[in-house]
Amino acid sequence: MGQDISAELAGEIGAGKVFNSSDNIRHGIYIFEIQTIRGELVEVEDGKHRFVFWELKPTKSEPNPQIEGDRIDYKNKDDRGVGPLKDDGTKPNEVGTDCALKIDFDGKGARSAAGNSKSPILALFNRSDMSEEDVAATWVDLARKKPVRKGEAIGFDQATKQIIHAKEDKQAQPARGMLIGCKTTVKKKGTPNDSGAFITKLNWFCVAPIGIGVNSVEEVAKRRARIEANLPDDDDDEDATQAAGSAPANGVGQPQMPVGTAPPAGGMSVPPTPPQVPPSAPVAPPAPPVPPAPWTVPAGWTAYTDPAWFGDTPDKRWYHNNGVVKNEAQLRAGQ
Repeated sequence: MGQDISAELAGEIGAGKVFNSSDNIRHGIYIFEIQTIRGELVEVEDGKHRFVFWELKPTKSEPNPQIEGDRIDYKNKDDRGVGPLKDDGTKPNEVGTDCALKIDFDGKGARSAAGNSKSPILALFNRSDMSEEDVAATWVDLARKKPVRKGEAIGFDQATKQIIHAKEDKQAQPARGMLIGCKTTVKKKGTPNDSGAFITKLNWFCVAPIGIGVNSVEEVAKRRARIEANLPDDDDDEDATQAAGSAPANGVGQPQMPVGTAPPAGGMSVPPTPPQVPPSAPVAPPAPPVPPAPWTVPAGWTAYTDPAWFGDTPDKRWYHNNGVVKNEAQLRAGQ
């Protein structure tokens, strides 16, 4: 596995213009389960290139027939062949198989690399656009290989020449187990070359807002646990998840997916034995419960009117604010 360069790529991804293309995902209509998001420096034929990888597994896969595209006997821009299409859209990546969005920042497609990396981020968070700063910060969080704790050094600010310290606990790979959608289309290259005259354009879309439906905390936690149970041994330390109760793990305030709390070192402690009260000693009645303090919805947050999203307990009452979705329990806790 190559050198981790996730933070190095953040600025370029944030400033990218969306183009969308891939040489790995075949034509189809998909719902993908996110396995890992990472940025690495990889040795290739002409040196080391910076790559972004979104490792995915289709959970749903449908054909998406095409009538245009490169043909199997394509040779160059002047001899484009007459045979069948290389990918006619009838054989998409199968459900449960490994595939990846692979983006080379230093190869022939470098011009569109940043945009291709930005597009799935926008779809995952159900946004049409984000500021460069938000995209860059969100990418760093999505591609994090190890959990970090508040106060831990996480980078260096070249402008101020100061070490950057984490302001809150951060989870490794917070998008692992989330679902994201994609539908392919054919796009002609501006200038055909020896590799072809067309690209497979990836049109990413939001399957469900984070925290809702198939992307609810509970559903994502189940998929995440299954994925991590099957990780290679050498990934265990890098991708270990932190204890529950940590702060949001992305740059735009979305909730991260807790996967449970590890037991304390040395095993579970035994509860202390309560003090014995002599039989003759009177036992005071319990104090009456303190009524909860009144709560007001924070400014800018609006409740969902759909009964399915506004239940009878705080964890089932959902609010939205400029694309960010949180439940009442999170808002009450100041998360």
